[in-house]
Amino acid sequence: HGQSEKAAGHVALCVDEMAVNTIQYGFGAAPEKRHLSVRIQYKKGRVVLRFRDDCGAFDPVHYIPGDGGDALGIRLVMAMCDTIRYTCSLNLNNLTLEFPGGEA
Repeated sequence: HGQSEKAAGHVALCVDEMAVNTIQYGFGAAPEKRHLSVRIQYKKGRVVLRFRDDCGAFDPVHYIPGDGGDALGIRLVMAMCDTIRYTCSLNLNNLTLEFPGGEA
């Protein structure tokens, strides 16, 4: 879709950070199976990432870490996106991140 290398790199970094956080902290040592779905779309000139998981409720948009060293990846992701939405419904975390198309 004509994304710059920089824009594509931002999208890849966000996918990596949010997926790793979900797997590391959400999946944990839980004995039951967990699921994570990542969807990447290009809609109306924008890149849209959608993450859905069935881990415990966690809102990264309003997460306040204990000290300055925590949640660097989450803060970085939040700074790269221009639209961020989180909902928890039907016991599913739903996170949507949007980027402007082209140069990020």
